[in-house]
Amino acid sequence: MGHTDWGADRATLLKLYRTLVRSKLDYGSVVYGSTKKHVLRTLDPIHHQGLRIAVGAFRTSSIKSLYAEAGEPSLEHRRTKLAFNYILKLKSLPRNPCHDVVFEAPLSDFSADSKS
Repeated sequence: MGHTDWGADRATLLKLYRTLVRSKLDYGSVVYGSTKKHVLRTLDPIHHQGLRIAVGAFRTSSIKSLYAEAGEPSLEHRRTKLAFNYILKLKSLPRNPCHDVVFEAPLSDFSADSKS
């Protein structure tokens, strides 16, 4: 899709990545974001490969420089931001069915120890 001599430019490739790939990684992240970190890390290579292709980086490029070059956060930071945005939106919508579950349920309902 992109090459130095032909293909789409970096901005177009990043837009395609954000639209086609990152949107799929983000979907449901509020729900699955609380799973174990090693499970969540299985999504990171997909994110990294999409960014590498979009910016034309080598496979050996550091992940931090890849994020900086693409202007993208890590998936972990993105999931945290999306969760905060969801909580803030939910807080302003008291009639939403999820509002009571999130804000009025006792914390013991969510602990692993209380499940049989």
